[in-house]
Amino acid sequence: TLEGGYRAMLLPSGLAAVLIYLQPVLTGVLAAPLLGESLTARKVTGLLLGFAGIVVVSAGAFRGHASLLGVGYAVVGALVWSLGTIAFKRYAGLIDAWWGVGLPFLVGGVIMTAAGAAVEGTDITWSGEFVVALAWAALVGTALSWSLWFELVSAGEAGRAAAYIFFVPLVSLVVGA
Repeated sequence: TLEGGYRAMLLPSGLAAVLIYLQPVLTGVLAAPLLGESLTARKVTGLLLGFAGIVVVSAGAFRGHASLLGVGYAVVGALVWSLGTIAFKRYAGLIDAWWGVGLPFLVGGVIMTAAGAAVEGTDITWSGEFVVALAWAALVGTALSWSLWFELVSAGEAGRAAAYIFFVPLVSLVVGA
């Protein structure tokens, strides 16, 4: 058996998706006391239905071993994403959105690049396909998606904006097809 951090890699993708998609539910629930947003029965029902949909879509990928560490990482990731969304909403007028998103990505990217280089090396085959995939991931998958996300959050309630996250699997299926 694998021990320690290696067990986190064995978290089934379906379970990881379900745990990460706790984020909209956490945001909706935490936005009430932290931002003063309403938490109506209709909103709670909608968030729970969206979450149930994620469970159904991900159910087929629940095979394999789930480590406690992997579950913890996924839940903490969802909670940190939720708290980050709430903090952005609370301080949106004080911090430029581009700096609020760009600076953590830059710092995190430098740290993760250094860690990846130390662990796996720096051997990259710069093919045309790699460059296109890298550009797509950087520009569309990261810059555009986070820009849209923070625009949604700043335009309305954080809990309501978070519910749009439930569209990600549907959009992913359409793009994948």
